[in-house]
Amino acid sequence: MFSIDVIVEGLGKWCDVILVFAVAFCFYLPNIWISTIVLLTLLAIRAFYSYNEWYKRPKNRLLYKIGDSDVALVTGGSHGLGLELVKQLLVQGVSRVYVIDVSAPEVDDPRVFYYSCDVGQEADLKRTIATIIRTLTDENKNISILINNAGVRNNGALLHISDKKIHDIFNINTFSQIWILRAVLSHHIDNILPKNPSKRLSVVSLSSVLGSLAPKNLSVYSATKAAIYSIHESLIQEVSHLPQIRILLVAPGQLTTTMFSDVKPSKAFLAPLVDHSDLARRIVDKIDTGDTGVVAYPFYANFLPAIRVLPMSIQQMCRWFSEMDEKVGDDKS
Repeated sequence: MFSIDVIVEGLGKWCDVILVFAVAFCFYLPNIWISTIVLLTLLAIRAFYSYNEWYKRPKNRLLYKIGDSDVALVTGGSHGLGLELVKQLLVQGVSRVYVIDVSAPEVDDPRVFYYSCDVGQEADLKRTIATIIRTLTDENKNISILINNAGVRNNGALLHISDKKIHDIFNINTFSQIWILRAVLSHHIDNILPKNPSKRLSVVSLSSVLGSLAPKNLSVYSATKAAIYSIHESLIQEVSHLPQIRILLVAPGQLTTTMFSDVKPSKAFLAPLVDHSDLARRIVDKIDTGDTGVVAYPFYANFLPAIRVLPMSIQQMCRWFSEMDEKVGDDKS
């Protein structure tokens, strides 16, 4: 599908070539001051972009290359984006992938270990995580890649959705991530790093663009995703003294999975559907290079947080233009 993302990615691939032509063009501008300002602006933008890419990545990237010594844990890894992440990790050659989900993944590979568990049930999830960590410890191994992917959605106005459903959605989308993060990070910091200070842990947390801008009738779902944003922002500072731990937040737009298959996208040129297989490859590539920070995709997702600080009239105009408040009905459950 042709969209603005195709244009942006094309420009990105040819960025340096375009920059050279732009610099050459500056010398033909009639006014020396205009040409100087344009030239310095272009060079400053390119320098800032390069610095930001360097800043997000570790100094020794070879330590973060995915290989046969890695053990991955993926929640919600039996379908959709989670399943594609499992497949991509296997392609990269990890030694083992633990999948926690309510159903088994359809993957015929002896490196996949499935644990049946509803991540929204605190006791069951903590027991499952403890079992996995204990098993790996006995084998002198550890989780080196953690992907918190499990999630569910709801349709319903805040005044109509049941208390039970609110608790269930928060347990699965938010609290399960907290419980797993606490268990895996604590074990890594207390037991792995003292013995091997160079042992890395890559953590990926799945949020959503709806964590930045919530549509009508998705208040609870959006709130669970907004909470992941806040947890990520604070956690990345709490472990900043440990460069071996890489924290990555992924905030995608609407995926080509069944979760939002009932939502018909509009303005596809500006807000295209995100192919979940392609997103899985992007995420695994980020893990492989040791990236930290936030991955917002597609292109428009990078600017949604800024809309919240605009004047109310402009916010409403953006919502009207995107038709975001017309997509999800109220099932009053």
